[in-house]
Amino acid sequence: MTFKAIFLDRDGTLSGEDSVKIGERDRVIAKLLGRDTFAQTYEEKMGIFWRVSKFPGLWPIKTLEQEKLFWIRWFQILLEDNGIRDGTVDLAAELREKYTYYKMMAPFPETERVLKSLKRRGYPMGVISDTFPSLEVSIKEMGLARYFESFTASSLVGAGKPDPRIFNAALASLGVMAKDSIFVDDTKEEADGARQQGFTSFLIDRKLKQPDFSNWAIGTLDHLLDFLDK
Repeated sequence: MTFKAIFLDRDGTLSGEDSVKIGERDRVIAKLLGRDTFAQTYEEKMGIFWRVSKFPGLWPIKTLEQEKLFWIRWFQILLEDNGIRDGTVDLAAELREKYTYYKMMAPFPETERVLKSLKRRGYPMGVISDTFPSLEVSIKEMGLARYFESFTASSLVGAGKPDPRIFNAALASLGVMAKDSIFVDDTKEEADGARQQGFTSFLIDRKLKQPDFSNWAIGTLDHLLDFLDK
């Protein structure tokens, strides 16, 4: 089958957390708090996230400026929860500038090599992500934007995966149909949702050493090239 476009998720598919950058951020925060170390659980991070989302004008996030203010407020609450009372807005603005979430990401080792190969083969590509308006900015930050023609963020569409609306918005952005498109995501519900919409859709599970094409599962983006070469 000849495909006309390829769409990829960002987090867990194109990129993961950069432990070096996260370590640097946490050391800076620890120093501000007068501690030797600092770390947060996922639950703690999301707890602050939902508290900030209740502030007037900060949710839903539809602009880069709103997003900036959201993360400044997020860092401010983090500092205040840990005992800092003075100058928290300025400190939070500095932390957001240096350590906003997408600056803590790094592409997986094979990501750029595979994207380069797909681009060379002539596939238009798009990113579909449940994320903020800075999706394109985040892809630029990782040096990958030149491989993509479209960036579909749930915050701007008003719906996240596996809602058909976000997939339809991505398809419209490249002028293609689901039956002519591939999608890759690291979340089963979202990969399955795309397949139900007509995509040839793969779950990427990085624990897999070999692809399982019969069950629509791959272990690395390299396996996507293997599928296209079949």
